[in-house]
Amino acid sequence: MILRCNLLLADSHQVKLEEVILEISATTNNNITIEQSICDVTNKAQVQDAIRKADELVPNQLQPASILVNSAGITRDGLTSNLSNEDWDSVIDVNLKGTFLMCKAFCEPNRINSLLMGSRIGGSIINIGSIVSNYGNVGQVNYAGRSAALVLFHHVNSCVQYESSTRSLLHLTLFCLYLIAFASRVP
Repeated sequence: MILRCNLLLADSHQVKLEEVILEISATTNNNITIEQSICDVTNKAQVQDAIRKADELVPNQLQPASILVNSAGITRDGLTSNLSNEDWDSVIDVNLKGTFLMCKAFCEPNRINSLLMGSRIGGSIINIGSIVSNYGNVGQVNYAGRSAALVLFHHVNSCVQYESSTRSLLHLTLFCLYLIAFASRVP
């Protein structure tokens, strides 16, 4: 049995998005379809459009896309006394509001009902956070605040999910990463 995967990558930066697509394409076989969507996660209309595009990748559109991974994030470091309001707002908007808007669009009632009706497996939301939520980090008050808020966002949504009829079919996961190491290839 050959398993296929349809993947929609969304980012606000076209060049970076294309680089990631090339990297994934170079390391996978032909069983994956990759599409892209330019999306500012702070823009509700663009987020809804990205979710719609992901749903359209599902063969025969029998059900909506079943997995959402929220990994958008930026940093604007600075000591609290030197941190500008714009830097605070941009980190909170992208890292927290973006996660909220993506989850909200993914869990839109008609969409989620269609997902749960068409699958015995259900769906998954994976939110990527940071260990900074537990320990803080000098010069990252905005990032640490967002990370802690994301942990609470996850816990509250887990409670809502548990109380609803979707409790066994919609899985919520939060990864708080300690360190991400990036390796670059030398030609």
